[in-house]
Amino acid sequence: MSFSEAISSVFNQYLGFSGRASRREYWFFTLFYLLVTAAASVIARLTGLAVVPGLWSLAVFLPSLALLFRRLHDSNKSAVWLLILLLPVIGEIVIFIFTLLPSDQMDNRYGRGPYSRRNPYQNPGFPPNQGFPPGGNGFPRY
Repeated sequence: MSFSEAISSVFNQYLGFSGRASRREYWFFTLFYLLVTAAASVIARLTGLAVVPGLWSLAVFLPSLALLFRRLHDSNKSAVWLLILLLPVIGEIVIFIFTLLPSDQMDNRYGRGPYSRRNPYQNPGFPPNQGFPPGGNGFPRY
């Protein structure tokens, strides 16, 4: 995933709290956020409009939160872990470490893994070994 793909992916999933986000997507968006925040701060100093960085932060609050949810899901962690942020320093350290963890390579309860492959002959609408009709191989019985 390239830098621009990561940014567009985050904004396309503006309120997408389900699913998964790779480390690359998360850190590219974090870099983008920091660069735009720095530019907004410079603009605020030059123009005297102190509201510019605040508006930018408000505009990306929900996409950033959704991205953090998806990043935790990618390493097979529940978003309930974000409650640890209520602990002043320890919470930030734990969440930072979680964002550094590698992706869960296979499918997990939050979605497909980046390297998982499905059998092309398996009906994706049914669990493995249960075709239609139930107990069959996906082909009708005669």
